[in-house]
Amino acid sequence: MTKSLGAKGMAGFLYLSLAVLAGLVVFLSVENRSLEAQLYPEVPGLEAGEAAPVISAVTLEGEVKNFHWTEVSRERLLLVFTTTCSVCQKNQGVWRTLFEELGPELEFWGISLDLVEPTVVYREVNGLPFPILLPKDRQIFADAYKVSVVPTTIHIGSDGRIRRVWSGALSQDQVAELKADLATRTARG
Repeated sequence: MTKSLGAKGMAGFLYLSLAVLAGLVVFLSVENRSLEAQLYPEVPGLEAGEAAPVISAVTLEGEVKNFHWTEVSRERLLLVFTTTCSVCQKNQGVWRTLFEELGPELEFWGISLDLVEPTVVYREVNGLPFPILLPKDRQIFADAYKVSVVPTTIHIGSDGRIRRVWSGALSQDQVAELKADLATRTARG
């Protein structure tokens, strides 16, 4: 009889322990989400229709420029990346293909959030065919363009206004959306 009480007691102890552990997991999960929200707050990106902020940047050749996107009546694609980002690396093939297919219709600009030397090497290793800019102040650029994730692809209309922003790697659906949007506006003339 003592053994059966011991087994029942042990089973009760195990159930109680499991319940406490489950409660602890739920508590820690909620606490983790709270801490992540404090460390990595959601930053909304630029909205369609907003004026694209002016960029003060340096070319890889060392020339300092201020880019006012309304000065040229041509659509642009800004390709924001870092040289150490593996998703950016994968996205370079998509950007390169877009450049080859849409280069006559769009002006392409790579925006590196790294230093000049690693960016030059990165361009050469990856065979990037478009010009690359380095914001004079990366934090000011990231804040102005609300970039919280790389890669980020920003489509600016010929009027200097944001048309679309894609964070992360471009999907085939997003590429098709961009091409369809350009085809529609080109057809309208």
